[in-house]
Amino acid sequence: MSDNEEIWVGLQGPIPVNDADTARRTAFAQAGHTAQAATTIDELVALVVNHSDPLVRLQAIPRLRARFPEAPETERALVAASADEDAGVRQQAYSALADMPGGDARRALRVGLRDTSSKVRLIVAAALKDLGDSEAPPDPEAWAYDPLRRD
Repeated sequence: MSDNEEIWVGLQGPIPVNDADTARRTAFAQAGHTAQAATTIDELVALVVNHSDPLVRLQAIPRLRARFPEAPETERALVAASADEDAGVRQQAYSALADMPGGDARRALRVGLRDTSSKVRLIVAAALKDLGDSEAPPDPEAWAYDPLRRD
């Protein structure tokens, strides 16, 4: 691929493709190192809920979900992250919550249908549809990007 192309991965996109080392890429890599260094549930929860850098919060979420999928602290931290000020963090939190069977996770997903970001709404609507939830819109993409729900 050449620079300045875009790709889509499932419902995620457009994702810019660029091989250049950028400040954003460097920051993302550093955030990944910070998240990867956390080894306990307490450390990961603290990163997800309290870290000042949204890139660290975003990268800690899938690690928390993967390493401690059954822990109640995981679900609580993900529900808290679903209300994060950063849309990318919310999107990652809702993606992780979609894999959790608990009632708190399902309630958080339903709240996410009213998110201000169309990308977040799409993740939530698609997750609820996959779960067979009664509140899921029949066409998540059309619903999430409806002009009446502008970002």
